[in-house]
Amino acid sequence: AGSAVKSFETVRVAKDGRLLVVSLSISPVLDSDGILIGTSGIARDITAIKQAQEALRKASETSIYASPLPIIAVDTKRRITMWNPAAQAAFGWSEEEVLGKFNPVTLTGGTEQAEALHKRALSGEMLTGIEVFGRRRDGAIVAMSLSATPLWDENHKIRGIIGFLTDITESKRAEEAIRAAEQKYRTIFENATEGIYQATPQGKYISANPALARMFGFESPDELVQTRTDLRSQEFVHHEIHEEFVSAMRRHGVVRNFEYQAYRRDKKIIWR
Repeated sequence: AGSAVKSFETVRVAKDGRLLVVSLSISPVLDSDGILIGTSGIARDITAIKQAQEALRKASETSIYASPLPIIAVDTKRRITMWNPAAQAAFGWSEEEVLGKFNPVTLTGGTEQAEALHKRALSGEMLTGIEVFGRRRDGAIVAMSLSATPLWDENHKIRGIIGFLTDITESKRAEEAIRAAEQKYRTIFENATEGIYQATPQGKYISANPALARMFGFESPDELVQTRTDLRSQEFVHHEIHEEFVSAMRRHGVVRNFEYQAYRRDKKIIWR
């Protein structure tokens, strides 16, 4: 047709029977009237390069299939092209069941979330540490941290995406338990009838509950914390008692039934 052909890969047989992978570049040869009279070609033996690429590919696949992390690869249409044993253990489907099909792990964010992440990766973006929630084959929900990167072909076009997943279900449960404990503590802290506070060894309030603020005649805990920045001089009637209290805390870690006289906001003295 008169068009040049560049880097056409083909397999040729050498005289001794060996198979050679060859890259051909072919150009049309025209006469003085512009009529095609033949072709000229340049052949380059790329067998060693192809063998090295295949060895690297196999080594990569070996690492992927031996990885303890679930690793999943998809094409540009979101069809599975690789699904390692760790993915099977994590989600319940075997590679034979999912190859060529859409990812069976449905995200709690629905198809829209999956398509949005896929689109971001296809644009060339590397995704790192994105939290997703997926449903296993048995229906259980697992929390996963997703990192994904595009896969490129020899022409530097994106041919798919490979994703690396880490199960963070237990850590998310632990976080939830910590939040629940903090909320329980906050409820006790805010509603206790006894004064509760945190302070530095140097005698500065860090936090205080409403009961303590009322005890000292302040409108709110924030007002108490902001006003009293030196307990030794502003609250303790006898300054040396504050030093005894701090020393006892440092020696024993816990101080019980420690009594002292303290100033209210109006300078009246109360026992604590």
